[in-house]
Order: sequence, then structure tokens, then C-alpha cells
Amino acid sequence: MKHYITKKSQIGKQGAGQYIIQDDNKKVLKCVTYTGTETKVDESQKSLTDIHTLLEPAIKNGLLRHSTKFTDQYDDIPHLDFQEALETVAKAGEMFDALPSKIRNRFQNDPKQFLEFTQNPSNAEEMRSLGMLKGNDGFTSTGAPSGAPTKTDMDGDGIKDAPPE
Repeated sequence: MKHYITKKSQIGKQGAGQYIIQDDNKKVLKCVTYTGTETKVDESQKSLTDIHTLLEPAIKNGLLRHSTKFTDQYDDIPHLDFQEALETVAKAGEMFDALPSKIRNRFQNDPKQFLEFTQNPSNAEEMRSLGMLKGNDGFTSTGAPSGAPTKTDMDGDGIKDAPPE
């Protein structure tokens, strides 16, 4: 690699001036200006800008691994929806725990199995025999159709069924 100095007349004391570093094909690789004076950089602040020093606490606490795993996902779950979801899960668990043990055992004491059962319109007859249709209005707490069967909508389509003839 060759060095080429521009404007030789401007090269002063202690080699101050502009240096262009070129390859053999005269392609400019780097341009360096040297003033010949000392730097005014405060070396005592070096640790405040060292990437290893900055990342060390995150690495020790495991936060770096966590943040790289969940990059760009922190805003995917709105906090209000999260709080509502927690409250809904807590309420569902409380309601399930209040069921008679015979019914809880029917679902292996698993609220998830119970809720899947109650949301399936094909289980309407069994729900009626268990006395579980009472209180089903077919709507969620926000007013949206839940798809669950009710006394007047056994297929859970949101439309009252015609009375049997």
C-alpha cells in the first residue's frame, strides 16, 4: 500500500497536514488530517463510553439475553388488555373453584377444559342437564356474542331458536 501526501507546501512542523492513503490502483482508502497538536480528549472518561463497560450490568443481570430474545415485542401486548386478561383469568378461576367438586372432577380440575366445554354449542344438552345454562346470556362482558349456548339459543349462533313445535 502506498501513501500519498497532498499539498506538500502545507505540511508544517511535526508533519502536520493532510494525508491520503491509497491502494496500488490509486483508489482512496482513507483521508487523515494531522494537526500536530495534542488531543483535547479527556481520557479519564473512557470507561463511560466503553461498550463493554456499558453492557456489563445487563450481561450480569441477564437483561441483554432477555432483550435480544424479545426485541420489538414489548409493545405487542397493550397494558390495559393485559390487565383485563389477568382479571378475566382470575375471575374464571374463581368461578371454576366455586363449582361443585363433581363438575370440577368431570374436567380434571382444569378451568381451561371447562371453559372450552362451555363455549362449544354442541355441549348445550349436557350443560342443560348439569344446570349450567342458567345465567348464560350468550354475550361477553363487552357485549360481543360469546358463541356459548343459552336457554333460547342452543346452537350459540346469536339468534334465538324457534320454539319446538
